[in-house]
Amino acid sequence: MRKLLLSLTITARIGDSHTQLEIIPFLCDDFIPLKFAHIDNEIYCVNASDIYSDLLFKKITRINGVESMTLFNGFMPLVESENEIGKAYSALAYLRLPDLYVAMGHSTSSDSLVVEYEESGQRVTRRVESLDFDALKPLII
Repeated sequence: MRKLLLSLTITARIGDSHTQLEIIPFLCDDFIPLKFAHIDNEIYCVNASDIYSDLLFKKITRINGVESMTLFNGFMPLVESENEIGKAYSALAYLRLPDLYVAMGHSTSSDSLVVEYEESGQRVTRRVESLDFDALKPLII
């Protein structure tokens, strides 16, 4: 996991969006089957595999006990991009990488993440199992 964090830090410091690190599948093997969007300073789930469809269009408040915007902002310095829009897009993708949570000390396992969201004014938690990258190709597009 140390290699992952170090590699991302080095490429981000170069500051050139053409200098990218193909972290998948070389440094990260798994994804969680959710896709996120950053809307009005909040994180929302905008795509999910069928078994997690209850998360669709929900505001994600925490992942593994950490506020989602704290994670998002924490991943921003690891993104190789020349502008803030590109950084935000990549940081959203990083929210899907359980290995990165382990590398940053937000998890002890890359097998799953615990997602907290709001529904009808209530906070709900849901464990989302990570999947092998090849199983997620339809969701990534």
